[in-house]
Amino acid sequence: MKILVSSHRYDPSIGGIESVTAILAREWIAAGHEVRIVTKTDAPWDENNPITVIRNPSLRRLFSEIVWSDLYFQNNISLQTLWPALILGKITLITHQTWFSRGISGFVKKLACSLVRCTVAISEAVRRESSADLVIPNPYQANVFFEEPDSQKDGDLIFVGRLVSDKGADLLIEALRLLALRDIHPSLTIVGEGPESGPLRDLVKQSNLEKQIVFLGNKDAIKLAELLRRHRILIVPSRWKEPFGIVALEGIACGCVVVGSGGGGLSEAIGPCGLLFQNDDLGKLADQLQKLLGEGTSLLKFTDPNLRERHLDRHSPALIAAEYQKLFMELLGQDVSPLSDLTRP
Repeated sequence: MKILVSSHRYDPSIGGIESVTAILAREWIAAGHEVRIVTKTDAPWDENNPITVIRNPSLRRLFSEIVWSDLYFQNNISLQTLWPALILGKITLITHQTWFSRGISGFVKKLACSLVRCTVAISEAVRRESSADLVIPNPYQANVFFEEPDSQKDGDLIFVGRLVSDKGADLLIEALRLLALRDIHPSLTIVGEGPESGPLRDLVKQSNLEKQIVFLGNKDAIKLAELLRRHRILIVPSRWKEPFGIVALEGIACGCVVVGSGGGGLSEAIGPCGLLFQNDDLGKLADQLQKLLGEGTSLLKFTDPNLRERHLDRHSPALIAAEYQKLFMELLGQDVSPLSDLTRP
């Protein structure tokens, strides 16, 4: 099968869409399919990359690649690269990785989605908002993020994400300030960079938390996995409603209990392996952290190996890639299970 993937953002850009695109492409190539990726992300040509990546293709090149393919897969809708496929009548599948924007742009994207053969959502929350045909959740890098039995968990809390207001790192710092008033003083490692880095560091100083909090900047996947293995609790305190939350899967795979905001699809990524609090609820966040920090048995409950394995198995790269492959074959008219059998509970 010849699969053309549209990923508006891709390596070396860092993010969930970029990660999912690479994971699925590698799995499909391993299964014997031809895969090419078109993207707007610039990078030097890498002759060692087993995946063919076409960066900033001309309109002529884009048409040529769509004609080459058996199926066109958009990992999140891009109107810029969708319309040629519609004109050519190419079988197209769109996966919704996030919410539709408001206004004219969102309206046009919804209209465009009604013209393709099938749409997928990464969570039930996104499916309800987008009216997608079915749900296939995102995978995580299982070959990188895993627990090592001899790992020493010498860190308490860890935050991983862009340092922007929507991700709620300031809310987490404020929660530590509240915990300090309760005579609870956990350590916190903040991994990531962004425009809020300076204000967050100032907030740490103003809150007299310099001895508890360390900023490490961005880390590649391997170093991030090493950090996660050393920490007991991963916090995902997003103010906005996350469509999913691959970082939660990565933390769970490395043996962390996850505390996250409950709006959107993040709760589906956390599953039974952590605790939730209402988005932007500082007091509830502090209470959930106190519950886990004060009672060792609470951590054991959420890190039960069987519980964690069952949850992670539903997001393994091989399984998710195979579900997409079955869907592709159905769209191409090949004899496989009907679409309804692929819908996730």
